[in-house]
Amino acid sequence: MPSDNEALSNVSVFIATPRPVLAEGLRTLLAAIPWEPLRVVKKLAELPKLAKRESPDLVLVDADWPDAEEVFPPLAALQALPSSGKTVLIYDSLLPHARMQALLYGCTAIVSSRQTSEQMLFNLNQIAALPQPQPWGELGRLYQYLVHPVAATNGCEHLSARECQCLRLLGWGLSNDEIALALRLSLETVKEHLRRLFKKMNFTDRVQGAVWAVQHGMAEFDFAP
Repeated sequence: MPSDNEALSNVSVFIATPRPVLAEGLRTLLAAIPWEPLRVVKKLAELPKLAKRESPDLVLVDADWPDAEEVFPPLAALQALPSSGKTVLIYDSLLPHARMQALLYGCTAIVSSRQTSEQMLFNLNQIAALPQPQPWGELGRLYQYLVHPVAATNGCEHLSARECQCLRLLGWGLSNDEIALALRLSLETVKEHLRRLFKKMNFTDRVQGAVWAVQHGMAEFDFAP
């Protein structure tokens, strides 16, 4: 890892954002290093195609896009590339569910746009120095939480370990597809776990399961560093 005052060189960067102000702010910030080449991508749909052609080391993606553009499917497409770099989601504010989605769809890190310039540069340099894309910082802690076995709690001791994990992820509001991503299972296997879970817990639907998980503390995670 680089030290506080040591910056990596020859890091190619994409900035994907619809906001000119954010693009210019990041351009100015990175000019202090400098990292080149640097490309600004204004349409999310173009991001995977451009990344496949140019193989950037670091992709900084704005979390705030117009309603018509969903940020996570293009990020998933990035991770499917043979030489995918590190993807960093830049956010103003981000709900817990979206933080979990950032992890599931292949982001290396999430970074607040409200950080100081010095902290932002330090964090980006640390992320760029990782030997390979892997969950870093807050997403690293969230990944450890995700893969750690769920402790049995009052009322669900009769569930299997997988059923407990599915119940916890229901509490996060994840879809079946996202639960499959999180647990690295097939969609059909997840559906079977949920079917057994609902039967054992007498849940009529997933909303009831999500509420139960939240009320019993199964979906708790401390986002503070």
